[in-house]
Amino acid sequence: MGKPEDPELAKGWLAHRAEQERRYRAEHPERHLEAHRRYRERHPDADRIYRETHEEEIREYGRRYFVDNKARALENQRRYRAANRDKVRAAKRKYRAEHPEKTAEESRRYYDPAKARRWRAKNPEKAADIIHRRRVRLIGGDARRVTPKDIASILRNYRNRCGYCGTPLSPVRREWHLDHAIPLKRGGRHAIGNLVPACKSCNHQKSTRLPIEWRRVLLRRSSAAA
Repeated sequence: MGKPEDPELAKGWLAHRAEQERRYRAEHPERHLEAHRRYRERHPDADRIYRETHEEEIREYGRRYFVDNKARALENQRRYRAANRDKVRAAKRKYRAEHPEKTAEESRRYYDPAKARRWRAKNPEKAADIIHRRRVRLIGGDARRVTPKDIASILRNYRNRCGYCGTPLSPVRREWHLDHAIPLKRGGRHAIGNLVPACKSCNHQKSTRLPIEWRRVLLRRSSAAA
């Protein structure tokens, strides 16, 4: 029996068909996947053509599905991002590059300065890491994510002391800095192996010197003071 002409009957017919298909997929998942695979092999452009000709319908279906299944949709998104981190990041970079004005407008619309200040105050290590990685990207360098756990490990390795002058560091994070041993401007990476805990004095005065150059300065000062 084909689709009825009457709109009301057609609506019921479509609902019945959809329910039958859903039950079949649930009872025979392997057959369904195999049939879908064979169809895509015979019609390689079918998905693309359908998306292009039903763009608004697909978008509306996605919106309805998200509203009706929010918890499940968020969990699916979380699992997909976790399994495809590089792919998701590449897609975001591509989108921002192709839609700079739209991206800027979305950022302005959703950015809350007060909320951002509270987040930075609560997460100083994460905030500093984001800033460092952005600086590295702007100069075309290599940036790796550094977590609070990584920072605690670095600090333990240096026995809670400045990696240059040996001054004991305060447990208050804002009282000391993480310095790039090889400065970013001289090709250093933002990564665990290039980070040294430093007192504010050493971090500011070292500037773009290499560790060996800065230690020579400290040695000269120590000799002069003696």
